[in-house]
Amino acid sequence: MTVRMTERPGSRLAACASACVLAFGCVGGDGGATSADGGTGGQAEPRRDADVSLGDLRGLGGAMAPGGAGGAGDAPDATTPSGGAGGAGGSGGPGGAGGSGGAGSTGGTAPDADLPGTDAAVSAPDALVGERCAEHVPIDLGAWLAANSAYDGDTAQAPATLAASCGGAAGGEVVFFYDVERPLDRLVFRTDHPETRAPTVLYARLDCDEPADLVCNRGSPEAPGTRVTLENVVPGRYFVIVDTGSRDGGGPFRLTVDTTGAAACRDAEDNDGDGRVDLADPGCASPEDQNEADPVVVPACADGLDNDGDGVTDFPADDDCPAAGGEREGPLCLAPYPLVEVGPDGGVFPVAFDFAAPGLTQGSCGDGQGQEAVFVLHLDRPSRVRAGLRLGPNLGETGFGTTYLRTACDDARSELACATENLRNPRIDLPRLEPGDYFVFAEFGFNWAPQDPNIQPNMLFEVESLVRQCNDGEDNDADGRVDLDDLGCTRPMDDVEGDDPAEPPACSDGLDNDMDGAIDYPVDPNCAGAGSNFETGCEGNPLWQPVECAVTSWVWSADSRFQDLDTAEANRVLHSGCMHDGQNPEGLCSLDGTGWVSVDSFPMQGCDATWWHIGGEFSGQCGGHDGDTVRHLVMSSDACWDYR
Repeated sequence: MTVRMTERPGSRLAACASACVLAFGCVGGDGGATSADGGTGGQAEPRRDADVSLGDLRGLGGAMAPGGAGGAGDAPDATTPSGGAGGAGGSGGPGGAGGSGGAGSTGGTAPDADLPGTDAAVSAPDALVGERCAEHVPIDLGAWLAANSAYDGDTAQAPATLAASCGGAAGGEVVFFYDVERPLDRLVFRTDHPETRAPTVLYARLDCDEPADLVCNRGSPEAPGTRVTLENVVPGRYFVIVDTGSRDGGGPFRLTVDTTGAAACRDAEDNDGDGRVDLADPGCASPEDQNEADPVVVPACADGLDNDGDGVTDFPADDDCPAAGGEREGPLCLAPYPLVEVGPDGGVFPVAFDFAAPGLTQGSCGDGQGQEAVFVLHLDRPSRVRAGLRLGPNLGETGFGTTYLRTACDDARSELACATENLRNPRIDLPRLEPGDYFVFAEFGFNWAPQDPNIQPNMLFEVESLVRQCNDGEDNDADGRVDLDDLGCTRPMDDVEGDDPAEPPACSDGLDNDMDGAIDYPVDPNCAGAGSNFETGCEGNPLWQPVECAVTSWVWSADSRFQDLDTAEANRVLHSGCMHDGQNPEGLCSLDGTGWVSVDSFPMQGCDATWWHIGGEFSGQCGGHDGDTVRHLVMSSDACWDYR
């Protein structure tokens, strides 16, 4: 690229024939050598091609007098959308002061077609006008990526003025700014691409010059690129720096950005166009809702009524309304528990116990002496939920306490699971919970407290969505068949509905393969889906294995209404196993040594409330076996089903 400039009276201007870097223009004129005030800086010639026209570098001052004024920026013309910024003032000669910068119109033109790594039809990234970071003019990464898939740069010749908490002092860096206009769940800056040839140190900051990194990561000679991730990002300006991660010098890099938008009910947008945004919209019951569409029935927190008679009405006036879409205006719990909200993705939450305070309630498997911490788990999809108390920074140490889950905060009869926390049974585990609100109580025993005051109790929620292509109600492969009616679905938890087999599977072949009088899915109960090859029940079914032994006890019904083998099997609540007893520790035995058990095992939940010992040495209620390991059990070879 060449830049043409015109010599002005009172200045010494040599033609600028070198290629200028993208963020700068060319040199203004030198100050006059002998004039009283120094010569005036040269003015850049108006551009008539695709050259960058930014006049940024300064002219030299007079040898014996104050420096000349900086060159003026280019004026727009028919082929130049906007002129360059004014040149900086000339630096003074010995004893002389620098001149002032020349004025210039804003903006710049497209880069040359021959500038490496650029496209002449796309504008260059704008510099952060009026703001610098050390010796850098930060580049507008968002503007560049709006027209390009990536930014290709090089740290080899870049200024070396910054360093991060994880490195970067060895060489040069390139500085960018990235503007976030709406909330994001996740913002990822990446150099982990094949085009990145030298190890990079990648870091993000709120203030470019302040050495306080939000995140920092570095590559290696084997994997030069890396990535950094920001979570729950609020709108604002973020600086990202690609630095040199090797003392052998920098090199080429490719920088990209991945973003994940916030849920519709916290994205600061009026998604349904009704004039109400996020939690003020009746379609939003929580910040995690993905749809702002209003329900047919106006929710209690937006109906204009004081439903709980406390003198305040609806969201946001009523503190009991979490959002305009809230279904109840009264408190979730009548007892004065401090509630912690947990979204459908779970997470780790600190527990602030007052170890000297008395408890207000208790679970079916605990002593109820300690103070409770109560969490409200909001599920928007069917999910498997595991939750339990943890101690220590790595969450790997268990405490001695109790965790239990209810569907109604103040109703002990709504308990679904209870676990006493110890090394044998670290958590509750519910294989399937439907969408809704659940109350998880955590408590330590009476007057129990960690010996180390620095140990922070935490509540760990692991939530796994059970929504898959074969149970989502969608025709994902557009073949006219949905979910379990699709030949690609062998069971509800299959991830992919496509790839129908060439030959019809046993549960769709029109034959009564097991001679039970029922043909194919959904008529034959042994067929979990149209794509299943297991119409014959247990034989060959990968989810089941034959019973290996006989036992005199430890066969269970998970529902005390069904207290014999036949009715428990018919209702799919028959189980085998008892982890802490030597007779049937693996759950592979039945009372007579026949039948089939599941290949998967499960922890008992709500034992004292609903489980029943069947036959053998003892029949009766559970008696405190929550957390013991059991397996599904069937006695008939055609009774196996898809329990996943």
